[in-house]
Amino acid sequence: MLNETRLELIRKGYVNHAELAKFLAVGKTKASAVYQAIVAGIAAEDRTVDHLGIRTSRVLEYIGLTEEDIRRFADDEKAAGRSWQN
Repeated sequence: MLNETRLELIRKGYVNHAELAKFLAVGKTKASAVYQAIVAGIAAEDRTVDHLGIRTSRVLEYIGLTEEDIRRFADDEKAAGRSWQN
């Protein structure tokens, strides 16, 4: 499920291009464009991108969600999955 995957990546702390595509549920082209936009924002602050990738907090800021939102969505997904199994 999307938000469970997002939580795993949030725990990791960083995402590369491929992981960003999973986090956003988009293709490689869109993920690359978003990645570059976030990198540009980091560079505008005279900071550098870690060799591991961009921090998931930056991705959350970019999409306008919080970790708490993702946790709530993941809980909702789990509950919906259980209701289908009953």
